[in-house]
Amino acid sequence: MKIDRQGRYNLTMAEYHGDCCGGPSLSASRLHTLIAECPAKMWETSPLNPNRVEDKSTKALDVGKAAHALVLGEPLFYEHFVICPHDSLSANPGKQWKERWKAEVASGREKGTLIWKKDFGDITEMAAAQRRSPQVAGAFQRGVPEQSLIAKDPETGFWMKSRPDWMPEPIPQGFLIDYKTSRSIMPRKIASDAFAYGFHLQAAMQYDLTVMVTGEKPVGIAHVVQEKKAPYLAELKMFSPEHLEFGRREYRRALRIFARCWEAHLARKPERVAWPGYTVDAQYFETPRWVATMMENEDVSDGRTGQGTDDRYNYADYITAG
Repeated sequence: MKIDRQGRYNLTMAEYHGDCCGGPSLSASRLHTLIAECPAKMWETSPLNPNRVEDKSTKALDVGKAAHALVLGEPLFYEHFVICPHDSLSANPGKQWKERWKAEVASGREKGTLIWKKDFGDITEMAAAQRRSPQVAGAFQRGVPEQSLIAKDPETGFWMKSRPDWMPEPIPQGFLIDYKTSRSIMPRKIASDAFAYGFHLQAAMQYDLTVMVTGEKPVGIAHVVQEKKAPYLAELKMFSPEHLEFGRREYRRALRIFARCWEAHLARKPERVAWPGYTVDAQYFETPRWVATMMENEDVSDGRTGQGTDDRYNYADYITAG
């Protein structure tokens, strides 16, 4: 049954990321893809697209999801993940185990994601490292994991959805918390990654939807960030009010762009018209800064640049020349 009223729901990850509402529903990751890349990239894997391309899982993604579930104390961890007890599956007994596991998958009795023994060891070490961290040892306490928050945007009429990793109880006395793993949490590197991956947009949506759905304001949004290699450093990061306001403007802008694309889609416009790529019209290449410096400094009288022209051609010229 499709969700048709705002609320706080216990959805599986598959349900949440699917077409779960009675109308288009948009998560922060979809909205970020739409503006950080382009509408075409967002539409390619959208559950609203009848010809969508399924997102392909990778080992890194699977390990990240498993770390996420174990750290948050997911009660059904062993229903979602299967730990391979062998270091190699190319020779017995690992080979025999692999054949049994493949038979279980083929029969539909086994649906868990396979996690290698070594990777599971790393994941358990990550969880232990968190408990030793003075910044994050008590982060995931007095609350509940992965609640799905769903509400309709009053401006565009589209459903918005968010899934904080951790919701405090009571809400006004704690932070919404998200858990992120990274190769490096060096301050400059993790700050750059946070904005590049749209964490600020996601955080603003989490805060706003929490208020819309529960009527309560959390203290703020915090991120537990952790490195994926020993010693598995874990630290706490937060967005400032200015960062959150920027994220709010970004997701509002993305909603409006989606609304225009959806209108064109319903009008049966060609797909690349309704869901355009990076640009709508042919454009000159953008000039990289280092090229601009060379262009300003180069002595064009020495003959190295060849025959030049001050006349710019247009797209029609290019087609004719081709």
